[in-house]
Amino acid sequence: MKRCPEVDQLNGFFGGTHVQVYPDAPEEYNTHRFERAAGNERIVCEVLPAEYELRFMWWVSGRLALDLKLQGVQSLDISRSAGDKTLIGNVDTDGLRQLFKLQVSPTVCLQWSSSSYFG
Repeated sequence: MKRCPEVDQLNGFFGGTHVQVYPDAPEEYNTHRFERAAGNERIVCEVLPAEYELRFMWWVSGRLALDLKLQGVQSLDISRSAGDKTLIGNVDTDGLRQLFKLQVSPTVCLQWSSSSYFG
């Protein structure tokens, strides 16, 4: 990825535990897994900066509600507004630029746009 928050910032965003999947690999070439369980919800997010990939999974009451695998993730940023944290991602696949906004607290909320502007 061209731009990605530090691991501790991502861990703060997801509010759970962080696992570096390959402990001996450098951070920028590793797979970072963030996991959180709260109430009847569970989330797992894997960030692969060198591969430009992000995978996000969300379970509600033990059932998989969302399984999102993105390739071509150019950047990730964390935005804070009115106490809410939002992960904003820029995806570029074959010249089609797409943006997404993801919130994980108090529950999961995903917004998607195929334009380069969120209104």
